[in-house]
Amino acid sequence: SAVTALGDLIRTPDADGNLRTNVIEIIFKGSTLITGSEIVLFQAYNGSSGSSTAIQSNTSNQIRCDFGTGGIIVSDPVLRDPAAWYHLIFAIDTTQATNTNRGRLFLNGTQLALASATWPDQNTDGQLNDQVQHAFMSIYDGRDAAHFDGYMARAAIYDGLSVGYAGATDLSPFGELTDDGFWQINDVSDLTFGDEGVLMEGGAALAAGTDSSGNGNDFTKAGTITATNDGPMNRGDFGNYSTMSPLATHASILSQGNLNVITAGGNFSNSVGSLGVSSGKWYFEYTQTTTGSPMIGVTARPDLFKTDYYHNVGREGYLYYSLSGIKALNGVQSSYGASFGNGDVIGVAIDYDADTLI
Repeated sequence: SAVTALGDLIRTPDADGNLRTNVIEIIFKGSTLITGSEIVLFQAYNGSSGSSTAIQSNTSNQIRCDFGTGGIIVSDPVLRDPAAWYHLIFAIDTTQATNTNRGRLFLNGTQLALASATWPDQNTDGQLNDQVQHAFMSIYDGRDAAHFDGYMARAAIYDGLSVGYAGATDLSPFGELTDDGFWQINDVSDLTFGDEGVLMEGGAALAAGTDSSGNGNDFTKAGTITATNDGPMNRGDFGNYSTMSPLATHASILSQGNLNVITAGGNFSNSVGSLGVSSGKWYFEYTQTTTGSPMIGVTARPDLFKTDYYHNVGREGYLYYSLSGIKALNGVQSSYGASFGNGDVIGVAIDYDADTLI
């Protein structure tokens, strides 16, 4: 399980840990990181020097990691999928004689190629595990636009741990490839976290900032952090759920982990879910929280929403209109049910096997 967040988890260590060899691990769902904005996942900020060890996306949707003392690496690959769960590892070891070994960035078990790199000097001390403010999901100056508004299932710091060097890219403590080539996340509770290390995982623990590493290095919550069953593993009620997709949204603002849609005014504002389906039985709900006249339903052409949204609303879907209660099937309108408005919940059930929609 995980949390959806528009808030901070903050802690300042009361003693220095290892300042040269560390690992930061974050499991998160893309959400707003693919929108071309600077979004911060983690930052350890030194207010006196103005330097920070940080992980964030940049305006090109690349992953940027700051060592905190003169070093910055930027991934060549970019984040593209707002519905994907990512397993991110930033391994720092400034004791390495070879400068390109002083920082490595891994995503879903693969070491990422770098678009640019400035390496710290050997044996340089960073800000991670220093006695400065450490924050997951936020930036030091409180800019709302840089907050991570998405999902996080694990946030961990490994004080003094060096990984990614045995066998060039050995990440077996954190995950492994299955026989069919999928990256499988491992249980890390038995790893060594060091004195200032921390492990927060699962919706309840992350929502409260609770450290389960055995160190008791709890973080303090600020803002809104809510536990959810959305997560990177399919277990019982847990799984990767559909959200709204910024890749198929027109004139609308998404928030709360892409679960909330605010139209920007005018006609034909819209958004489409992130997971498409073509077989089986499916169900989703929509709750209207303000006045307006939305149309709710399904579409066969989500790719047209950003460029031809009027065509999509009128001709490429099965829609239920709140203002009049009519339905529209591929542009043909007919009576259907009652009108609906603020506070109403609309459920949509689809049975592809029987070719029916309710």
